[in-house]
Amino acid sequence: MTIPTVSVNRLWFGIALACLVSGCINRPGMNAECRWPAEPSRSLDPRNVADVRHLRGDLEVADELVIRYRDEKGGRRARSVLGIQVRTGASGRPRDADAAECRGRLNASIANVHKVSCVTTVEAALAAAHGMAERAANPRSVRSLQEWLGA
Repeated sequence: MTIPTVSVNRLWFGIALACLVSGCINRPGMNAECRWPAEPSRSLDPRNVADVRHLRGDLEVADELVIRYRDEKGGRRARSVLGIQVRTGASGRPRDADAAECRGRLNASIANVHKVSCVTTVEAALAAAHGMAERAANPRSVRSLQEWLGA
């Protein structure tokens, strides 16, 4: 049995297009100046799964903003091609300190908007968000050794 070349080509084109489109976050307020997009201020409850998901989404947006900031500092300019953000230009190396400073400002903005404690690294923030989601999904209880052993 042979597979028509046209359908294989369409499949690869669809996969490539999905990869290109899914790689960028494009929501209102995205910028290359390391500014947190305007968002209504509200407290997040770490025991609420929806709030933890919101925080994780904000951290992903912060990652994209840091990438845009680094690209801008390195001389790469963003432009839209068929509605997709692409970056063109020189590929200079911005200082890691610039990206770290931007990440710190964005983390502080997220913490301020949602009235949560400020975590200094994104890795720690993601670990905390995963932990909060796990805790909300699987509440812990205290049981005696006899209860565990069924005695």
